Amino acid sequence: MVHAARHRLSQAERRAQLLRCAVADAAKVGLGRLTHAGVARESGVAVPTVFAYFGNRTALVEATVDEVKRFYLELAARWHRPEIPARAAIEGHVKAYYDSIHSALDYAQVWLEWCTAVRNEFGIWTSFLDYYERMVGLLASSVRRGQKQGTIGRSVNAVDASRLLVSCGVTITQLHFMQRDRREITRYFNCSLRLALGDDPSRDPGGAA
Repeated sequence: MVHAARHRLSQAERRAQLLRCAVADAAKVGLGRLTHAGVARESGVAVPTVFAYFGNRTALVEATVDEVKRFYLELAARWHRPEIPARAAIEGHVKAYYDSIHSALDYAQVWLEWCTAVRNEFGIWTSFLDYYERMVGLLASSVRRGQKQGTIGRSVNAVDASRLLVSCGVTITQLHFMQRDRREITRYFNCSLRLALGDDPSRDPGGAA
C-alpha cells in the first residue's frame, strides 16, 4: 500500500498549530498550569519541539494569550470597517462574539480567565490591559461614527458605552458556561446594546433623520 507523502509544516504553520493546542490545553488546565509537556501532548509532538518555539514557560503563556488577543481583535476588525454602518458594525460584532463562543469554545474559556488575571502572573494582566484599551478604542470609534451618522444619540459617551460593551462580553461568556438558554443570552446582549447605545434615532419618527 502506497502512503501519501506527509505534509511537512513550515515554521509559521507549526507555530500556529502549537498555539492552537496551547489554547486548547490552557482551557483544560488553566493558564497558571500551562506547560510545554501539556502542549506537546495536545499537539502530538515531542516536548523539545515546543521548547524550540517557546523557550520558557513565560514565553509560552505570553504567546498563548497573544493568540487569544489576535483572535478577538481580528474578529472585531472584520466588523468595524468604514463600509459597514456604525451601529450595524457594533451590533454585528457583539452577535459575532457570541457565535464565536460556540465555534471557538477554548478561546472563550481562556479569554474569560485572562480578563480577570489581575495578579499579573507572566505579565498577562498587562497584556490584557493592552487588549482592553485597543478594543474600547475600536468600539468608541464606531460609536462616534454612529453619532455622526445619526444612529447613535449625541448624549452617549463613546468610551463609557464601549466599556459597557466589553463588560457585556464577559457576562455573555459567563452565561454560556452557566448553560443558559440561547434566547436568554440574546435578550441580555440586546438589552446591553440598547443601554450602551440608546435607541436608534434614525428609526424614531421624532428623532434625527
